[in-house]
Amino acid sequence: MKHERRGSSDEAWEAPGFHRPLGGMFFNILPVFLASGFGLLFNVWLIPSVIFPFPEAMGYQTLNSQIFGVFFTLFDMGIGIALYRFIAEKNVSNPKRTIDYIRFFVFFQMITGAIQVTGIAIYVFGFLQGTGLSYAAWFFLIYSTVQFPGMMYVFNGALQGYQRFDKSNLLSFLSTVIFENSTRVACILLGRWLGSADPSFGEVMGAAAGSIIGVYVDDFISAAIGAHWLHPILKKIDPSMRIYKIFIPRFDRQVVKDCFSFGARVIVPTLIWPAANFVSVAMLLAWMPNYSTYIGIFSLADLLSSLVYSFTISLAPPVSEAWNNGKVALTKYYLNRAYQWYALTGGFMAGLLVAGAPLLGLVAGPGFELVVPMLAFLAIFKFIDLFAMIHDSIYNGLGHPEWNILLVGVDQGIRLLVTWLLLVPFPSGWYALVWALGLGRGVKWIVGYAALWRKYFHFRINWWQSFVATGIAMTAEVGVVLLLVYAVHPALTLAVGELISALVIILASIILGPFLVFMPVYAMAGGWDDEALAVFEKAVGMSGPSKGFVLFLFKITKWFTRVSRLHGRFPSDVTGVQGEIEALIRERAEKIEPDAPRPL
Repeated sequence: MKHERRGSSDEAWEAPGFHRPLGGMFFNILPVFLASGFGLLFNVWLIPSVIFPFPEAMGYQTLNSQIFGVFFTLFDMGIGIALYRFIAEKNVSNPKRTIDYIRFFVFFQMITGAIQVTGIAIYVFGFLQGTGLSYAAWFFLIYSTVQFPGMMYVFNGALQGYQRFDKSNLLSFLSTVIFENSTRVACILLGRWLGSADPSFGEVMGAAAGSIIGVYVDDFISAAIGAHWLHPILKKIDPSMRIYKIFIPRFDRQVVKDCFSFGARVIVPTLIWPAANFVSVAMLLAWMPNYSTYIGIFSLADLLSSLVYSFTISLAPPVSEAWNNGKVALTKYYLNRAYQWYALTGGFMAGLLVAGAPLLGLVAGPGFELVVPMLAFLAIFKFIDLFAMIHDSIYNGLGHPEWNILLVGVDQGIRLLVTWLLLVPFPSGWYALVWALGLGRGVKWIVGYAALWRKYFHFRINWWQSFVATGIAMTAEVGVVLLLVYAVHPALTLAVGELISALVIILASIILGPFLVFMPVYAMAGGWDDEALAVFEKAVGMSGPSKGFVLFLFKITKWFTRVSRLHGRFPSDVTGVQGEIEALIRERAEKIEPDAPRPL
């Protein structure tokens, strides 16, 4: 299987292959680190201490999202996921038809957005007055406007569908980290100033209203940039296309049927979790002593363990493109490579969290000692959950999201059963929180794997690359980090203090761990074959702002792979994959006719 070396990034993004989702993940590495650091500084210090020092105002904003979150999700009808799923498929078989799906998304979101804004206004003016929530009337009205025009996501969703993950990831970073935070700060300060000038409204109410507005205003900036990036892609498909034409409601019944059929099956799993969570909380409140203490500590451990999910791959669009255009070998290949890379990224983070849990518990402070064992368990369980997430994306890409209804049902059913068992017949304290979550995700992974094998295609996961080599690398990583925790940390504490020592070791492990321990050991353990390494190299040229980091990581990996006696001993089967990639390129080229512009 042939791969071009690092070269033209645009050409690489247009060619089918695993390098596209992998390049998207690489592209996101530096933004994720920046967003994490900035987010801690911004949300833990600047906002609560300086800009928005009103807990009650934060509560007003949280109240809005809690009241209307499920309502807004229901009205979306899963059309957002349908957008990039059908764009990815039709971009090969009928590229110009992808524009119809974009147009339908715009039309649907604007119509349903207007209905939602109107409905909330009727509720506020007709039913809210005189109730205990009457003080929140203006907050509800302001917050409702996020649903109109409501189609701001169309540009990011379309970029994902066309698999320009570089653009979509950068747009998400700019939107959530730069634009939203900037407009939020500006609007909070303006709201505080206006509120202070009018005692009948007040500074607190002004700050809350400003924060809600600030979260909305940035959507227009992000949409403008997304439209600018999407325009040349649409022009390649249809030279007569202009970005304003997506607002023309031109689509047929089949487009509507496709989106509603797929969206309805996507949305059901999102409703199962809140229902199961309600039952779980009721059981915990009834049967767990010191519930509030345990859940507070568990929430922190759950947040920290979610670092395992830091680097994920957008798998549904390439799978949709391959499977729905008859490319079975390519679909199996995507599944196998996703397993390998999720094992790599998740394995590194899980090993780091398990071994570094004592230091993270120290940073959390007195009273949070239980964070250490909770975090160790949760990190392993969420590492397992990464592979269940692969199946979620695969089923969406195959066009059969109804399987995720079963999988989420299994997950939450096991969670509720284990919660009851560890609370009533076998009272186990905080273990009920951790093991209920972990066992549910584990069974979900197994059921998803079995259903995919039985109902769609037989596939071969390279178990050596995904689990054996990863397990060896994780063991080495855990050993080194434990050495730092129990040997270096006490000595460093004498010099700089306990807290500073813990932070230094944690940061050093995150930054240096991949280069000095995990990736070299993985390579020496035979984790790479020539084809996987070639895809890695091609994705380096697509990694944008993270290129320096990724290139250095690749060079280290390549060197250790060459000197390993296990190099090439455990290759993945890529038979037929390159032929199917070339077929996709030919089929798409045949469907695009630049000399036949499409009428309005």
